[in-house]
Amino acid sequence: MAFFLSSFTVVLSLLDTASAGWQNISASCPDYATYATQKHKPFSNGIFQLSNARPAEHCRTFVSPGIETLIHTITSQIGDPDLERLFENTFGSCVDTVIRWKGEAATGEELSFIITGDIDAMWLRDAAQSLHPYQSLVAANDDIASLFRGTINIQSRFLTEAPYCNAFKPPPESGLPLPANDFQGNVTPVVSNHTIWTPCQFELDSLAAFLQLSNDYWQATHDISFFQQESWLQAIDVVLQTMNSMKVPSYDPMTGAPNEHQPYLFISDEPGWGSLINSGAGEPFNAGTGLVHTPFRPSDDPTVFTLHIPANAMMAVQLKQTSAILGATGSNKTLEHVLYNAGASIEKAIYQHGLTQHPDYGTVFAYEVDGYGSYNLMDDANIPSLLSLPMLGFVDRTNRIYQNTRKMLLNRHSNRYYTTGPVISGIGGPHVGPKNPWPMALCAQIQTSTNRSEIAEVLLMLKSSTAGLGLMHESIDIYNQTDYTRPWFVWANSVFAQTILDVVERFPDLLFSEET
Repeated sequence: MAFFLSSFTVVLSLLDTASAGWQNISASCPDYATYATQKHKPFSNGIFQLSNARPAEHCRTFVSPGIETLIHTITSQIGDPDLERLFENTFGSCVDTVIRWKGEAATGEELSFIITGDIDAMWLRDAAQSLHPYQSLVAANDDIASLFRGTINIQSRFLTEAPYCNAFKPPPESGLPLPANDFQGNVTPVVSNHTIWTPCQFELDSLAAFLQLSNDYWQATHDISFFQQESWLQAIDVVLQTMNSMKVPSYDPMTGAPNEHQPYLFISDEPGWGSLINSGAGEPFNAGTGLVHTPFRPSDDPTVFTLHIPANAMMAVQLKQTSAILGATGSNKTLEHVLYNAGASIEKAIYQHGLTQHPDYGTVFAYEVDGYGSYNLMDDANIPSLLSLPMLGFVDRTNRIYQNTRKMLLNRHSNRYYTTGPVISGIGGPHVGPKNPWPMALCAQIQTSTNRSEIAEVLLMLKSSTAGLGLMHESIDIYNQTDYTRPWFVWANSVFAQTILDVVERFPDLLFSEET
């Protein structure tokens, strides 16, 4: 075991730094949306005979020697052939399939356009999380570093143009056709259909994801010059302005009358888009809490109460971390302090207004609050979630309040979206329905657990429930593993890959047995 860990460390420091770039995919390559639903040989030699889901090298959207070296290092030493195949498929998923375009702006600025998978658009959150497992490789591999820089640059542009939006179409430089969006309704502020893909559901975690991606790159490289760029600094200003605008109260604090000047409104003629009540403003909230109003969850579903605790927790952490970038680069001392104080203020507000007493578990974090004393006690599979709070860096795994909350969430009697079944058990959400747990939530369960038996049990559940396809799906029916949603969902694959890297760090021997 010591050899495994030491060799892993050596490989991270000695990876081949030869660059790789965008490949023009041949017309003969299969459509991956279909490819991901089929089994391909050679199958793994384990109990579940999992498919080889990676496309042929000439059909991959980006090839990096560093990524291939790490995949080989990990898989060659995992004792379970099914987990070996799952890591190979999922760690490669982002670069293999969703680097839709990589190029440059007219100014020479690097740009990377990363789609979600079976939806041909770029979600800020999905792209950031899809790249996250590669963070440890950035310093030694400039091809991977370039992917990060290009994604940060394009997200800086998107945020500056449409800061309340979460998903975007390809940039003009790519020459890619613009996918259609058939949204019928009204959004304030108005945005261009040439830029945005969805109708702009405002999700606080989208802003936090941009900061996380920036922090991932900074912590790997300490690239001072990159973070002195005007475009990045402008995007940081926009993040702050947008976040602060979403603290405008539902009611005028002086008169008590409804505030008629809301910065963001969302009205849809189609139920599937989650039209907001109260003329598009959403549920009223008490702005005096210091929490940020976010009408939509990371699932793109509307919130019940709009002060979403997991998204605020993620933002609190990322604001403070981003302030450290400003401090190190010396770009803007005032902005550095504003960022840190904003993060600290949100963190304080969560402990003041985001906690409540549960009759069975004691003090717990609420999923959503309104600032008037109403609490929504549940969790949703999408990250950020309450279950993922330690992954976000908001609390330690052993934090007492978190442990109380975790027990509440992983129980079908206290979390209405925790479901148990013969195929899979875990947290789902209203986006798909109550009998469809999400593998992403099971990955969060592993990463937040300190119990070896629990980790082993959940790993077994994950590898046994892919319908033999060897990929993480969006959700799985608890009675039928062939009844799943989104066969090509890279965010979930990346979270699984990161989960295996986490187990390598904390419980490596669990990867060496087919009993896992």
